[in-house]
Amino acid sequence: MSHYAIAKVHITNPKKDTFLRALNILAEKLGGKVAENVVIRGWGFQKECDYAILMKLPYGNGYGIELTNNGIKVHVDDHGAPLTAQQFAEELMKTYTSLAIQEALEQLGYSVQKQEEKEQVIIYAYEGW
Repeated sequence: MSHYAIAKVHITNPKKDTFLRALNILAEKLGGKVAENVVIRGWGFQKECDYAILMKLPYGNGYGIELTNNGIKVHVDDHGAPLTAQQFAEELMKTYTSLAIQEALEQLGYSVQKQEEKEQVIIYAYEGW
């Protein structure tokens, strides 16, 4: 049974090193591995993707990430997967955004602490700490 899904992440032109850090954080949480230029497979489909989190899924080999001019697309056969395509997209957006904010604050000279709670990330910025 196929549940091929595509979810869109509204991040355009992501900073590569920050984006890869976000992917590695998600891969660690999911027990997968980040790879570049991979074909993601599912029940009755395959899609060439710029990046992927490779992992054994019931009907596929991981979460594929396609970078487009209009944002990021997540490709996965999410039947039985730990996260749906939409949930994965939301986690990627949250992780990337928190890292980007953290980096921007550090560039402005703030000391930054990050605290993760169930559904949210809290970033504390201290001037001259």
